[in-house]
Amino acid sequence: MIYPLVALDAAYGATAACIIDASGKIVSAQSTETLQHSQTILPLLSQLMQQAELTWQAVNAFAVGQGPGSFTGLRIAASTLAGLNASMNRPVLPVSSLAITAGQSQCDDIWVVEDARAGEVFVGHYVNGQAVQADACMLATELMLPVAARIASHAADSVLLKLLDKEFERMPLALERDLALSQLVQRELLQCDTYSLPQQVYPLYLQLSQAERMAKHD
Repeated sequence: MIYPLVALDAAYGATAACIIDASGKIVSAQSTETLQHSQTILPLLSQLMQQAELTWQAVNAFAVGQGPGSFTGLRIAASTLAGLNASMNRPVLPVSSLAITAGQSQCDDIWVVEDARAGEVFVGHYVNGQAVQADACMLATELMLPVAARIASHAADSVLLKLLDKEFERMPLALERDLALSQLVQRELLQCDTYSLPQQVYPLYLQLSQAERMAKHD
């Protein structure tokens, strides 16, 4: 049995986490602290474990927002779960952090566009919760969306997103990230071979290398 499962995401803003127990009951939360992820993740997980009345030995699997997203958030989330799993050797389900955002929008057809800094953006296109294409990172100048595209993003003060807001409909993130995380994890587990899941997941950064950036400017 794959449950109980502990899931974690720290790609954008607050740390989000959830626990799904063997009966399908979900306890979830996201940090409201302004502290760094390294100071909020373990206390948040401990709080949820107490609410779920579970011990770490009872956990059968983990899931983590693999990215793309904040370099620091992704690294800390992945390394925290790796540390917890070091002696347990449980399977780890990687999920797209852009797919979590798509779930927050609760739209049937949504483009997730996040500011990746250095003139780049992370882009994902989701229809009914399924990726239409692989998540990507590209130069902002290369971003081309359909005329009627609806977008979702965590970038409130991004110059790029402010420009996109003038052309496209920005959808509110109506669902809390911890709840969107739990829904995505449940859906992904129904579609994957749990026996083939790895025991450690590495962050998916996707940013272009300096050489790739230079080549695109040439």
